[in-house]
Amino acid sequence: GSDLGRQNKLNLLKEFQSIKGIGKAKRWQMIKPDSYGDWLDKRNPGFEVYLPIGDKLSQAQESIFKNYSLGVISNRDAWCQNASRILLTNNISLTIKKYNEEVERWVKYNEISYGGMQSKTTQAVDDFVSNDSRSIKWTRNLKRLLSRGVFLKESDGQKVVCVNRPFTKQWMYFSRLLNECVYQMPLIFPNQGSKNLVIVTSGKGSRSGFSALMMDSMPCLTVIESAQCFPFWLYEDSAGTNKAESLGLYGGKTTLKRRHAISEFALKRFQQSYPSESVTRQDIFHYIYGILHSEDYRTRYRANLVRELARIPCVKCTTDYRAFRDAGQRLGEIHVGYEKVDPYPVELEFGNHDQLADDRNIYRVVKMKHPGHGDKGDSSVVIYNRHIKIRNIPPEAWEYVVNGKSALKWVMDRQCIKTDKASGIVNDANRYAIETVKNPRYPLDLFCRIITVSLETNRIVRSLPKLQTEET
Repeated sequence: GSDLGRQNKLNLLKEFQSIKGIGKAKRWQMIKPDSYGDWLDKRNPGFEVYLPIGDKLSQAQESIFKNYSLGVISNRDAWCQNASRILLTNNISLTIKKYNEEVERWVKYNEISYGGMQSKTTQAVDDFVSNDSRSIKWTRNLKRLLSRGVFLKESDGQKVVCVNRPFTKQWMYFSRLLNECVYQMPLIFPNQGSKNLVIVTSGKGSRSGFSALMMDSMPCLTVIESAQCFPFWLYEDSAGTNKAESLGLYGGKTTLKRRHAISEFALKRFQQSYPSESVTRQDIFHYIYGILHSEDYRTRYRANLVRELARIPCVKCTTDYRAFRDAGQRLGEIHVGYEKVDPYPVELEFGNHDQLADDRNIYRVVKMKHPGHGDKGDSSVVIYNRHIKIRNIPPEAWEYVVNGKSALKWVMDRQCIKTDKASGIVNDANRYAIETVKNPRYPLDLFCRIITVSLETNRIVRSLPKLQTEET
């Protein structure tokens, strides 16, 4: 049993003694693969009649979103992401300088040895480059650029706010060259000034269960496991170019226009299903977000959602349609606007500190933790820093889970000071608070705001109607 604990499994082994023992106890169970090739934890076949949220493989099948994307993979997060925009700039300058020095060496080496640039194997580049992890991190794509003699410059990318983990923003250097994969993201957030909303869901094979989170900034692949991002808008340039590899990343160099990402097919389908409603694409976007938070939906199609992209049913009655739409709209408002919701009124216990100390020192966070150790820790209390304790945290606030962990735990884990072992680069959440938000107590306020978000999310999810679809 997948839900058995260690000791229960050991007890069964002791009981059976051997393979023959299982037969004697008549505990073998005959299993057969289904039409999907699943042997265990089989999918619900009713799922396939619903509208696919997106489909890039089948040209014949209509889907809700015309395009979507995985989150950005930098494969060098320590270098390409930082809470401080200033430090990010310094880090990128250093790694570009080191890379260009290696390109110069490579070009000279080839000119001397071969009389010009030659096609080299990955192994040849591996043996050539300097693997100084404190100045550069090599990846396959970066080595490929070096092998072609391509020099980099800082203007090859731009600095944008990204979402690295749930409810965690920081700065990212967005570049086709220093990010390992940008996928279709240039069509969704082509530059820092591009406004958009995306519904991010778990990708195929997620080990932490299904999650969905709406956001208005660049999603990283790590925000939710194997993040699949479904946008409200898609951008193209003035010439109508809508290919990610062609659209410029670098704001100000081209005029951009946007078009709806939700297909005409989906719009007509929902309008036909609810003829008494003036259904818009915005309504569909909110409805989808509401459906994706339905516990009934997640439970019934749990096995499907970890193996394939979500499919969206049309619920039977218009009243339920409105309920999912309105719930999705409210969930989107608090999940996107989490930095503006009212902080939950916790009790803050201030210890002794120098009365002349400024707010930067009083609210500086290094690592939040619970008092006690392990399971014995008191979840109603968080030690924010040596000056401040957060008390009277409602236990139900920890029940809102996204990407396999409580939203509050994500805040505790990411609002900290962390040093990357390989590069020695420091990522200090306090610098985002001071430099970007202009509020040194931002990490504390964020924790209290996510309490509010968690409680409200739980309330909305519990209020959703039972899932009754047109097909059932």
